[in-house]
Amino acid sequence: MASVYNAAPEKQERCFARRHMRPGDFALYSYALAVSQQSGVFYSDDRRDAEEFGEHGVSKNTVCESRGRLEDHDWFVRIDKGQRRKRNSLTGSWEPLRYHVLTHKEWIAKHPRRCRFPKPLVADFATGGESPVPNTGTGPVPNTGTGETAPVPNSDSTGPNSWVVPVPNSGTKEVKKERKEGRREEVLIRFAARFVFSSSVRPCDRLT
Repeated sequence: MASVYNAAPEKQERCFARRHMRPGDFALYSYALAVSQQSGVFYSDDRRDAEEFGEHGVSKNTVCESRGRLEDHDWFVRIDKGQRRKRNSLTGSWEPLRYHVLTHKEWIAKHPRRCRFPKPLVADFATGGESPVPNTGTGPVPNTGTGETAPVPNSDSTGPNSWVVPVPNSGTKEVKKERKEGRREEVLIRFAARFVFSSSVRPCDRLT
């Protein structure tokens, strides 16, 4: 799905660098921004950087692809761009590439009106934002312990009682006592009925 870039809304909101890149690219970007914070220069070595991710490291090509995308989208700015890359005289490997990693603020200055402000998925109670999720918890729910109905709090409510959930009475001592007494009465009634029936029939009638 294509990303929609829009201007900042009336209420002040923040955008982040992660909203402009893939998850894997953002991981490399965050790493590069952190290690270059003091010097301002990120020395990029794909093979070395690949060991910094995952339990056993990742493929060098994975880091190379992410670095290329970040450079193409101006998050990584080559310091020695246009110069011929040199090899280390001792190891024979290529020398690291030097980048200046742009912050989100610096990147937006070069690419204005590219910030994205998605609608929140849940209500922002701190700022009074509204949730686009429909309210489905307003109907009564039967209480299996008493046979009555118990109200359900409104999920959109922000009042002091919005999070108070009624506790069912199915496990209280009063209900257990009533059930015990009901079973005792049922046993007594069955015993009395059996006794009356047996006393009204003569022994000879039972044999026939």
